[in-house]
Amino acid sequence: MLAGFCGAGIPPEVRPGAADLLRFARKRLTPTLGATQQEKECKMNSLPQKIRLILLYLLSIITGLISLFFVFYTVRLLYVTHGLSVINTGGQGAFIGAIVFPLLAIGFGFIAWISIKSIRSKKMKSLSNWQLRLLVGLIVGAVIVFVDNFAFQGEVSPIVIVIMLLVSTITLGVIWKWNAWIAAVAIWICVPMAHVVKHLLGLPDTLHPNTYTSIFMLAIFTFVVSAIGFLFGTLINRFSKHTQKA
Repeated sequence: MLAGFCGAGIPPEVRPGAADLLRFARKRLTPTLGATQQEKECKMNSLPQKIRLILLYLLSIITGLISLFFVFYTVRLLYVTHGLSVINTGGQGAFIGAIVFPLLAIGFGFIAWISIKSIRSKKMKSLSNWQLRLLVGLIVGAVIVFVDNFAFQGEVSPIVIVIMLLVSTITLGVIWKWNAWIAAVAIWICVPMAHVVKHLLGLPDTLHPNTYTSIFMLAIFTFVVSAIGFLFGTLINRFSKHTQKA
């Protein structure tokens, strides 16, 4: 009776349906009932947002400093060798440095620029997924570098480093699947880059002979190990999903 009374005199095409009435009621009740819920969500998300912003600052500082370091040594290399025209005997590794140093400077500089742009942007003041994976990779890589160069006075067996590379890349592959590639690359690049830095600064190194060619061979070997660990981790993730469905 009530529905018929309310709809009396109104053409059928104009009468509101149940969905329209429900939508109208939600719009009227949202300012009063939804305010407290939105405040609770903001309070819950404020801490993770602050942590993500701090991590974003950390990522931009780390990558920016690495970029500046290799910019300086790229310029220094070109200055000392007079544009690679004067190279001492056995210094052919300078050609490798002339290629690798600018690539590292540009790569890390681009990441720093993206991170700074994200900080300054009003819509992007948070750490994106790829930036988080990159930061995790750099942190894990730094731990491996510390064990490789400083634990037990740098006399750690290479097998330990290989195991650490495999375990870390397999773990990230299981967690993030194919998206973990950027973390795996960051972990890998930290190992040879640490030896490059020590060579540039003239610090003692356990790598013999301590030349750019040896570092280049080390980079190839650690890349293969990291790639195997990453692929194995993604395969474990895929097979585990298939077994769960079965």
